[in-house]
Amino acid sequence: MLVALYNLSSSFYKKSNEELEAQFIKILRELLLNQPAFELADLKPLIDLGVQRKRRIREIFIESLTQYSCFLDGDAAENITKIYRLLGLEKYKIKELSSIYDSNIIHALDELTRFKVPIKREVMVRLQKSRNSMIQELANSYTLTIYRDNIYDFFTFNEDAFTKWMNLTYFQLIINRTDLKKPHFQQWISPHYKPTVVKLAMDLASYYYQHNAAEKIHPLLTTPDAAFRFEMINNLGKLNYPASPPILMELYDREEDMRCKREIIKSLGYMTYQTVQVRDFLEKTLENESGINLRKAIIIALKRAKSESTIPSVNFPALEKQLQKHNQ
Repeated sequence: MLVALYNLSSSFYKKSNEELEAQFIKILRELLLNQPAFELADLKPLIDLGVQRKRRIREIFIESLTQYSCFLDGDAAENITKIYRLLGLEKYKIKELSSIYDSNIIHALDELTRFKVPIKREVMVRLQKSRNSMIQELANSYTLTIYRDNIYDFFTFNEDAFTKWMNLTYFQLIINRTDLKKPHFQQWISPHYKPTVVKLAMDLASYYYQHNAAEKIHPLLTTPDAAFRFEMINNLGKLNYPASPPILMELYDREEDMRCKREIIKSLGYMTYQTVQVRDFLEKTLENESGINLRKAIIIALKRAKSESTIPSVNFPALEKQLQKHNQ
């Protein structure tokens, strides 16, 4: 009997929620399609349904708004945000930023970012320094999305390593802010910062072609971390800085990691400075190198460093067979 009553109650609430959601979708569709400009008085049907007074109804409505926001942009997306803020729904989530429960803070940050609600900067800085990595990430993402000044401060005071997902997210958010002047990212290319912070700074410096950043990368090539060294070599190739080719050629001779050696060859092929020295180095290395993958990389780099007419085409399958035969 208890199970039956529970199932009946659940079924009733589910049906009630679905009906309520259908009403919200209908009202929102009419507002967004028929009223490009509206005020609080135009939202009376939503107020009458209890979105400001009842938590369950408010949560269903916000879910409906969120569904719309995922598929709209431009003026329509701005109107979604306007509806949210005209109804004063942000005040509930702003309070939750001071919650003792991390899950409440995470949900609040996600919602406030989605609807672009302005929060006092000191509150967000506190959350950026949270011990919870998810709260840190969401607070940093909020900062990069909403604020206009000092949005890169977390590069400096961040004490934890960024995950690959964080690096990807921050990179995309930063390049999306076309309305802001970009700083010199080389200031964070330093052994004083976590390697993941340095990687993000290098990627951004390369993206904006701040080629002087190469001067900050050169001293870090002595790191014993091969994966980190690979990222530095890759960015030096993108930055194409005049002083980089000799440094990379010298590094190749003492480099033991095969992936890094291949990346050095690849980067040298893309560089347009000291081309004579680079070509001579690649030709000599091709003569002395027996590894198939490295020889392929050297030939491709030579094709980039020289014009197509000055180097014969290479049959890679035939080259592999020849090398295998030689090795046997």
